[in-house]
Amino acid sequence: CTFDGIGTSPITLSVAGAKTNNAAVASGSNVALSLGQGQIFVEKALTDLFIAKYPTANGYKLNVTTLNFLASGASPASKNGVPSTGYATPITPVSSTTTALTIPDGAPTNILPDISFTAGASGGTALLSLGSAGGIVTIYSGNAVVGTSAFSCPALSPATPIFPFDIQ
Repeated sequence: CTFDGIGTSPITLSVAGAKTNNAAVASGSNVALSLGQGQIFVEKALTDLFIAKYPTANGYKLNVTTLNFLASGASPASKNGVPSTGYATPITPVSSTTTALTIPDGAPTNILPDISFTAGASGGTALLSLGSAGGIVTIYSGNAVVGTSAFSCPALSPATPIFPFDIQ
């Protein structure tokens, strides 16, 4: 991921969810990722970049505003699964180890809204996969904000399907 004015660092993002059943769906019907939740794994390399830019930094908060889901064999081709308010993590201490942050905060009690697509042509398969992500990181020293940075993370290439939906 690229953090404007700070640098580039890997972030691992995992997303899980469910589909209502494994039966084939009709062309033109709804296909959805339901009961979704995710985790963002923040590596020490990223928090080292925060400290290099802001030496007194001892905490950070992510506000994820974009979590694009991609569809092949369904439409639209891309859909943001994050509400307009975004998903903010709690302020998290800078750590010397990898830190897992949950999206949305409070998962699995809190979940992502259903991410729905329309199934394509009969006889095909609709595949849903995770696309790009982005948002804002706020960096803290104590309770004071010392910096903010927009971040963007590209989609995996090739796309890794989360769910297949057979279309009848």
